[in-house]
Amino acid sequence: MRFESDHKTLTNADVVREYLKEQTSFDLYPEQHVERNIHDQLNEEYNLMYAQDDIKRAYREYRNAFMEDTREDLLCLALYTTFVSPVLESMYATDRQYDIAADSIKQFVQEQGVENLLNQFQYQSAILSDIGDTVEKYYTHIMEGVDCKIKEGLPEDQACEVEDKTIKSFVTNCKCKCPHDITNTITKRVEDAVNDFIDEKKKSQFKIQQIYQQAKAKVDEYNQANQSFDNMNQTDAPMDGNSMDPEVGIDNNLNAKLDAQQDQDIANLNDPSMQAPPNPTNPGGLSPAQEALAWAKNQEAMILESNYSIFDAMVRVLMEGTYKNDVLKESYMGDNGKTSLEKIINDVKAMYTVLETCNILNLIELNEEYLENMLKEMHDSI
Repeated sequence: MRFESDHKTLTNADVVREYLKEQTSFDLYPEQHVERNIHDQLNEEYNLMYAQDDIKRAYREYRNAFMEDTREDLLCLALYTTFVSPVLESMYATDRQYDIAADSIKQFVQEQGVENLLNQFQYQSAILSDIGDTVEKYYTHIMEGVDCKIKEGLPEDQACEVEDKTIKSFVTNCKCKCPHDITNTITKRVEDAVNDFIDEKKKSQFKIQQIYQQAKAKVDEYNQANQSFDNMNQTDAPMDGNSMDPEVGIDNNLNAKLDAQQDQDIANLNDPSMQAPPNPTNPGGLSPAQEALAWAKNQEAMILESNYSIFDAMVRVLMEGTYKNDVLKESYMGDNGKTSLEKIINDVKAMYTVLETCNILNLIELNEEYLENMLKEMHDSI
């Protein structure tokens, strides 16, 4: 008996069939599949790399902005704390004046440039050199702390913060650096500027009052002469019901305006409503009363436009701003509903304190060009 195996003997045809069957169970395009996987993987890697670059770039920008702001804030705080604040304290300044002075310091530092000022400090005086070194010392300390926090894994927005104790230490360090003679000098110059401004205003008002009194006297003289002439004509003329009242020839309306002009505030003296009305009987010319009023106004303008101090100029800019800017007008409105000159003077005192501080420390040269530009910028900002 022949032994028969359980396995069937495969023919060549069976082997080929089996091979084809195995081939159809796989991807018929393996090369393209591999290429697609590599492309997707590269895209993911590139996206991750770019995302990391974006994060690094954003951090650098955030950190650089923080560095610039911190250095600027430290310099502003140093100048304010060391020189300006003691002067304001001696003047019993209001919170508003402190805020205005702080804004003026910041504007000055931004205008001059932090780097430029710190370099300038090193060669100007011992006290300014000390201020500059203190700013750089605390700036380095703060930035080292930020980098340390970043390395520990703290988010940038939390790492880029200045601790209160650091600011308090900085302020304490600055407060003891300003000699009393500098503070006293700045204080005296501010007080002198205010007193000179008030004295000049009183003198100007007195001169203007005299001018309008002279103008009124001329009108009165003319009216008296005119009345005498009318009385003489009435004496010679026969009396009847058509006789003219001698008082009709007197321009009472203009006289009243001249009287009221003396009591008005300087800011209201140039009100268009106070212009003399045209004379209907003589449209080509002016009556004696109108001529007197025009002369008085011309003399008044000459007084008001004569040489005045920088403090006076700053007051004028703010006063003019109240007529153009409703927000400013409301800010300087007094209890009587009119513009308060006292409020304007107080604000200008704070600005002028910063200006005199920069002048005394030789941080700027207060020449004519600088002052003109300063007043122009002040005017444009309003």
